[in-house]
Amino acid sequence: MPASKRSINAFKRTELIRRCVALRREGMSYQEIGDIVGVSKPTAFRYVRSYIEKINEECSEDASMIRSMELERLDVILKHNMKVVENKNGQYRPSEVAKASEVVMKTQERRTKYLGLDSSGDNGVVEVKFVREG
Repeated sequence: MPASKRSINAFKRTELIRRCVALRREGMSYQEIGDIVGVSKPTAFRYVRSYIEKINEECSEDASMIRSMELERLDVILKHNMKVVENKNGQYRPSEVAKASEVVMKTQERRTKYLGLDSSGDNGVVEVKFVREG
């Protein structure tokens, strides 16, 4: 099959998937979607499922990138404040050391949350799930 024909078919399939997703958002069953767009119920389900999986993958990648950027930012904050806490030369007042200690603790709590090590298990990633109809 020529490349131009493949790209036309890919475009049509993409539009068909978008139509299936839009109908699903309107609350239609997979059977109703299949009847409207001219595909079988399992195909309508696969189209919607593939769209949701793609969205989940993109969201996961975005969340991972943002999490990495935030961890880098927290590392800079931590590095600066640890120097104050260590106070090797005695150059900082006790109030400055106390404030830096507080910042270090809060920074570590935030890092723990971003890394998913806290007890809540909430790492900021939201996953969309779907249910297959009977």
